[in-house]
Amino acid sequence: MKETEKSRSDKIQRLLNKREEQLPNESFDSRFNAVMASDEGRELLAQMHLSNEEAVPVFGPQTAATVGLRYPEDRALFRERWLRKEGPIAGAPPSPAYPTEEQTRRRTAEAAGSIKDEPKLKEEGRRGFLDEVARQISLGHSYSEAWSISSSTSPGKELYAQWSRGAAQNKKGT
Repeated sequence: MKETEKSRSDKIQRLLNKREEQLPNESFDSRFNAVMASDEGRELLAQMHLSNEEAVPVFGPQTAATVGLRYPEDRALFRERWLRKEGPIAGAPPSPAYPTEEQTRRRTAEAAGSIKDEPKLKEEGRRGFLDEVARQISLGHSYSEAWSISSSTSPGKELYAQWSRGAAQNKKGT
């Protein structure tokens, strides 16, 4: 492997490792695609394409005959003759537009605002329900009656459901 190829592969590996530190649960394919879609990844790809800009096929009997050369004697002439007669081999089609690292961060941040803290909601339900029980006791009911009344009337009923099942399973009731 040439020195420039080695340094490019090292840079790509560093970018992959950096991305893995930031998003440890991301699959390798997603990580690789995101790195290659980033500015640094596109720059590395551009360098690879520049070094292979005038790509020619492998020198063999059929490709030599295509440009009017003899195999294996005319190996030194092959590249020049191929480029003059056939032109460089077309590169690969452009890669699909994968989300950049910044776009991924933005989507993750947006999703974070919509995620509810289940244990916190359950604790709020518990405290609210027990406050409702305490209110019923202050109205002169016994402890058992206060629990019974609070668990069968609003807002105690909803608070108890939030406490016992959590908000994720209680969306239809509140």
